[in-house]
Amino acid sequence: MITIQNLTKRYNNHIALDDISCSIPDHSICALVGPNGAGKSTLLKILTRILDYDEGTVDYGSTLSMNRFRQDISYLPEQRGLYTGVDIETQLTYFASIRGINNKKAHENVDYWLKKLGIDNWKHRLVSELSKGMQQKVQFASCLVSNPSVMFMDEPFSGVDPVNFRLFMKILQEYHKSTGATAILSTHNMKSVEELCSDVVLLNKGKIEISGNVNSVRKSFSKENTLILEVSNCDNTSTENIRTRLKGAFRIISSHLEQDILHLELSRTAEAPTQTDMIDVLKLLEGYDVTHISHKVLSMEDIFIQLSKK
Repeated sequence: MITIQNLTKRYNNHIALDDISCSIPDHSICALVGPNGAGKSTLLKILTRILDYDEGTVDYGSTLSMNRFRQDISYLPEQRGLYTGVDIETQLTYFASIRGINNKKAHENVDYWLKKLGIDNWKHRLVSELSKGMQQKVQFASCLVSNPSVMFMDEPFSGVDPVNFRLFMKILQEYHKSTGATAILSTHNMKSVEELCSDVVLLNKGKIEISGNVNSVRKSFSKENTLILEVSNCDNTSTENIRTRLKGAFRIISSHLEQDILHLELSRTAEAPTQTDMIDVLKLLEGYDVTHISHKVLSMEDIFIQLSKK
């Protein structure tokens, strides 16, 4: 586990990170999210030991050995950098070798990842001959060719088209599953957080707003006073009857009839507070076919927007 305690980083008079504390579990895929300028890239640079900090501690525990730190990590910077006058194979083999991979294994790794990314036929091409999308694939491969146990990735999905976004997501999931590697990535793509990541740290103005398991974070923001309902076998008449039954105890936020399914979003009225909303709804709608009822849970995008407004 990587444990960050009371970490502060200043740039002259600007506080980039302000006394932040959080933990990143071993073998997790952790997203660093937040608005531009929140401190995500600064935190990644500190965790990779590219950048020093002013106060606090970073404890890598058993996640990383200081004796093999450079060999065991990979880093995808926000500002991508490839040697344009060098062919892909030579470049990626070099990236693997400087992290301690022998020449034979480096070439095997390069061949494997280029094939996975669908650019194995291009390995003798110069980077300058590649499209932007191809270059993104090469940069992505550079994070994997050394078999890292921890990957630090700054906006890995930035500017990636939908097809390659899915490909990058799949490759990260497969690598994580097969190796148990830890991945820490900054992103503005909330879809990737929900589909890929187990943990999240949300930064805003240099402070941590919330951190933890993605599902736990979403549940902590669930709207306990808002219910989502689906009632089957409805028509216009039964819809009006249902609305009449609910009136008084609940405020109908939205309702619409789709084919024969009535979709409802409800909240308690101030005059009828209770802790048994679901039971009360089912009692009120006795005789109707309620096929779904749950508290509303916000998406990571909803939470991101809500916390970023602070």
